[in-house]
Amino acid sequence: MTLQDVVDPFTGRRGTGFAGETIEASTYESIMCELLADDAHTRKHALLEALSRHWIDRGRGALIRAVIVEPGSSRLERLAFGRLVGSLKTADHRFVKERDGILYFIGRPAFHGSAADTVPEAIVSAARQRAVGIRAQGTAHWDRRGDDLSIVAENARRAAEIAGRLPDFGASADISELGAWTLLDSLAAEGGQVGLFSPAAVRLWNDKNRLQLETVEAYLDTCGRVRDACERLHIHRTTLYYRLDNLPIEVKEALDDGLSRSALHLCLKLLRYGEASGLA
Repeated sequence: MTLQDVVDPFTGRRGTGFAGETIEASTYESIMCELLADDAHTRKHALLEALSRHWIDRGRGALIRAVIVEPGSSRLERLAFGRLVGSLKTADHRFVKERDGILYFIGRPAFHGSAADTVPEAIVSAARQRAVGIRAQGTAHWDRRGDDLSIVAENARRAAEIAGRLPDFGASADISELGAWTLLDSLAAEGGQVGLFSPAAVRLWNDKNRLQLETVEAYLDTCGRVRDACERLHIHRTTLYYRLDNLPIEVKEALDDGLSRSALHLCLKLLRYGEASGLA
């Protein structure tokens, strides 16, 4: 048998193979799906197989992308959409699996060398054409030394869920961009513990005094820089000092102590995140 160009029937990409060689749909789909199987041995075997067949690679920028689909579509529709995205040249992603309304892909951002990741827009555009609702997207990069993609996929899922709850991220984020929000996501389910972390945060939150809450958050967000806080709040510095002087005693004491101030700041963010997540 002689080597020649063959076409992968699932992606349309050309590669090198033996004359007359074809790729069985069941083989391709089962191996890709097993990359995120529950069993660790199965995942590792599937990864080695996919690498040997050049269906995926560990190249620079390799990542897992999780796409959360809005409720309403059937599993067959989600699978069809996943395969469609896997065929998009603008995305350069391969469809891996659908699980619990989330589509997983492996690939890399489009247009290497560009600061912008154009893949989210390409996926959203394709979703509009298919009338599929996309709630959020998240990515996590694959360490070249890693041999278990389930960990990467879990981080991508978390990134998508967090981005979907925070408007500032535009419903798309990489786990590396989320920083402290990842910590807050881990703590959000234990919202009842906030009172132990910062009684001052609970007092300020429960008082429902929007003016005081916004003032303290702006003051903390700007690292205590009076000028920056005033610009953000659109007030004079005298007004800021007046508001800070009239805060509840627990809050004033927390602001005067470095560690308590940090806990206050973190817990206020945690409470806001819990509210956005429906956990507060």
